[in-house]
Amino acid sequence: MASPAIASQGTTFEVETTTPGTDVEILGVVSWDGLDGEAPDVDVSDLKSTAREFRNGLKDNGSFTIEGFRDDDDPGQARLETIRGAATSTPFVVTLSNGDSYEFNGLVKSFTSAGEVDGSNRFRCAIRIDGNVTIATA
Repeated sequence: MASPAIASQGTTFEVETTTPGTDVEILGVVSWDGLDGEAPDVDVSDLKSTAREFRNGLKDNGSFTIEGFRDDDDPGQARLETIRGAATSTPFVVTLSNGDSYEFNGLVKSFTSAGEVDGSNRFRCAIRIDGNVTIATA
């Protein structure tokens, strides 16, 4: 029986341009991580409680990070730098190799570059998810 695992190869990352509804792909991505938020604990204990009691607060969808090879000619990477400077919440779309997708608004918190001996210039972009994440299955 074939594994139900979804291959990472073929995943695409897009960010909205200055024209609403128009996205540009972010090229050179080699890894991603995120959608890692959690709801905070809200203490609802009262004077009759015999132990602390909690409920979930508003869900926090956390952050999303992508890393890849730096390309100063890539419009997607340039857009990430522009958004970071503008500090505006912008739509993102992550489409997995099987066609499933995650859509969310995010604030680009950082866009850093790095290099090393016998290596290629790389970038790392940290995005703070702003609001809900919509999951669509293919």
